[in-house]
Amino acid sequence: MVDLSDRLIGRTVLVGLTFRDWDGTLLDREQLFGTIERSDSRGITLRLQDGSTYELPPAPEMLQPARPGEYRLRKTNQVIVDPDLLVVATVTRPARH
Repeated sequence: MVDLSDRLIGRTVLVGLTFRDWDGTLLDREQLFGTIERSDSRGITLRLQDGSTYELPPAPEMLQPARPGEYRLRKTNQVIVDPDLLVVATVTRPARH
């Protein structure tokens, strides 16, 4: 049986993250692009263009097929053409008690 993670290795992923405070206040937005080099119960590791890695949670269900086309990274103005997959997520900081 082929594990889903085996089919993810080598796929290109465009990631868009929105970071919010506990009350919904926008803190930051981040976009990055990489190739999946590992996917297992510990997480999904992306190899970015600069050689660094970025860890996503072990949740392959957050990976969605990307529509063909050009995607522009806002901060760097880099254009990504026809990525395989997209991840769009909001990370909310918990309230302090």
